[in-house]
Amino acid sequence: MASGTSFAFIAATSSSPALMDPVSKEFVAALENYARWEKVPVIQFRKGQGKDDIAAEQRKKFKETEGVVFIGKAQEKTPVFRTERRRNEKTGISYPWIVRSTW
Repeated sequence: MASGTSFAFIAATSSSPALMDPVSKEFVAALENYARWEKVPVIQFRKGQGKDDIAAEQRKKFKETEGVVFIGKAQEKTPVFRTERRRNEKTGISYPWIVRSTW
């Protein structure tokens, strides 16, 4: 599971979004395995699609008294910051530089 990788991220001496990549991949893989094992539908939302409407449709189809109705996947883009490695032209020493990005 992701717990070991999460600990490695927390215990790292410097923070880096690159350290979260294995955590994210493990989480997605675990969700996909769960959905396949439990036969839970996975719905990839499209931009502008009404998530509440889709959820209502899925609840109508759901015949169990309890359980996971569906797993929704949305690729939301949000403004984030990331670091780039830059070098001082005179000394050659590298340093982190913060830039805007989307994720």
